[in-house]
Amino acid sequence: MRLTSISALLFDETIRTWRRRIIAGALIVAFGIAAIVEGFSAIRVALYLQVGPVWAPAILAGIFLAVVVVTLLVLYWRERRAAATRPSKSSGSDERVSALAEAISLGYALAQDFRRSREKSNGAAPSDAAPQGEAEAAAGDHASARREP
Repeated sequence: MRLTSISALLFDETIRTWRRRIIAGALIVAFGIAAIVEGFSAIRVALYLQVGPVWAPAILAGIFLAVVVVTLLVLYWRERRAAATRPSKSSGSDERVSALAEAISLGYALAQDFRRSREKSNGAAPSDAAPQGEAEAAAGDHASARREP
């Protein structure tokens, strides 16, 4: 697992859920506005004529409302199905993310401890440490540390 995949593990499901909600919301708004327009058109024609020409816009308004209801039902059905198949919070991906974060933290702490011990054994400040010959100095320090009781 790489560091770049942590965000994917944490945010993919949330992004998919919000994308579905936004698409469904856009459909609901679009067809809801169309249903209102057709409904008002049907009411207007019914008031003027009070005969058959009112049925065509009324049927269209009913169709648009049916699309809105079907969209809501599909969204509800998909949300329930996704919630039923979604793994619990103690899933393997969460454990992998926490293990990776712990490994990074442990590696950082070990690197800091190693740097401090190297600085202490060299007797130099962190900015004074010379990058060349560090391996020889470290090897010499470890050899002298072994000789001391």
